[in-house]
Amino acid sequence: MPPNEPEDNDREPSLLREPSARAIAHEERERITLANPELGLTFSTANGTLLSLVQPHTQTQLVDSAEANAEGFLWRLEIATEGGETAVVTSRDCAEFAHSLGYHRRQRDLRLWLQWRRLRAGSTSLEGQVTAQVVLASDAPTALFELEVELPSHLSVHSAAFPCVCALGYASPASDEALLLPLSGGIIIQNPRGGLQPGQETSWEVAHPGPASVQILGYSRGTQTTAWLASRDPAGSAKTMAASSMAHSNRLALWIAHHLSLQEGGLWRLEYPVALGLARGDWFEVARDYRSWAIQQPWCRKGRRRERTLPALTTSYGLWLSHWAGPKATVAPARELQRLVNAPVKLDWHCWHECAKDGAYPDYFPPREGEEALSVARHHLSEAGVLTQLSLNALLASPQSRAWQEDQAEQYALRSSQRVALSSAAGPNSSSLTPMCPATDYWHQKLTGLARQAVQHGADGIFLEQLAASDPLLCEHPDH
Repeated sequence: MPPNEPEDNDREPSLLREPSARAIAHEERERITLANPELGLTFSTANGTLLSLVQPHTQTQLVDSAEANAEGFLWRLEIATEGGETAVVTSRDCAEFAHSLGYHRRQRDLRLWLQWRRLRAGSTSLEGQVTAQVVLASDAPTALFELEVELPSHLSVHSAAFPCVCALGYASPASDEALLLPLSGGIIIQNPRGGLQPGQETSWEVAHPGPASVQILGYSRGTQTTAWLASRDPAGSAKTMAASSMAHSNRLALWIAHHLSLQEGGLWRLEYPVALGLARGDWFEVARDYRSWAIQQPWCRKGRRRERTLPALTTSYGLWLSHWAGPKATVAPARELQRLVNAPVKLDWHCWHECAKDGAYPDYFPPREGEEALSVARHHLSEAGVLTQLSLNALLASPQSRAWQEDQAEQYALRSSQRVALSSAAGPNSSSLTPMCPATDYWHQKLTGLARQAVQHGADGIFLEQLAASDPLLCEHPDH
């Protein structure tokens, strides 16, 4: 939405204040401020950088305005050029900047449009334009950020870091500061800048899907105020929650990098908003706010776990046993463990196939030691009450496998921007393994067929390794 063409606005003066609305906007001295009783945001009218993040009821200021103005930015793009190189462009690297402001007629929300034109990477002009929209409701401690990028046909967006909140923190590191990262069950890094020398840079990154359990990160000051960023993405697409120390001040910057399949030219729009909020409290209040959004998403629509009908493989066991061996070396240990613990055991069975050294994925069948040996083993395990899931690698394939040759599977491998298959680093023969693109029909059908075969061999279930646990690998093949 171009700033000079605001949609659905009542008017566009420098100061907006409505008797029926609690949010106000004020512009002066190359700054524009949006504020309601819960949240205050100030942006530079020179380049759109966020200069101030305030909790009005306590007047707590979390951003150092001078530092943000000196080296901060609101977005950063990685753009693939014709020569296969990557150009990095920020909101400071544009020849033209414009903004406009208005209220939405019906919702009475404040809406700020920001637009950057004539992008530059160093001394090179890339043309194109970037448009952002910031929406602040009348009484919510949250602002929503949206982004779209328009580029010439020879350029492609690869990654967009947005929004970027720069210059967070006190002038010096303090013990009551904490960085909140969504790694696994969540981690809190107390005094994250402690020990850094002036000008020393460091960073923290957590990928989603993968190690990140949720799409959120934050910065807290004591137990009273926490700033946070959260992606409102119901599809859970690839992104990285990131923080870093800034080059000159060692203050912190937070952002979410949205990773894209390479898109050539034209208009690209971030398909979901990103929320920037302030919580009156610590990580618990941030989690509470995120939960209120998350429970409305597709993955929660079936209700709580206790309200669902779930297979026994996921609920009716007392001990998880991971075991690497063929049938003859598996049955006796699993049965004995079941006897000792006197509780149902779930056997996560690796190396039941002939790919034990990671050399022939996805040639799992016929199984190791033969069809009959696997059937007999399954019978004895089931007889003892042991639940069995057969482990399959759902991401990697070997160019030495029969499937690779017979199915011409190379065309379905995950590709980089240079259209070269990426190798993986897992297992003794890791150099021979290649990630497959999980979006292709071929790989869907291959995994489905393997799952059916596993069930036909008596397995209670299957375990798809790596597919959701590894960092997201971004396929840029134009036909995938």
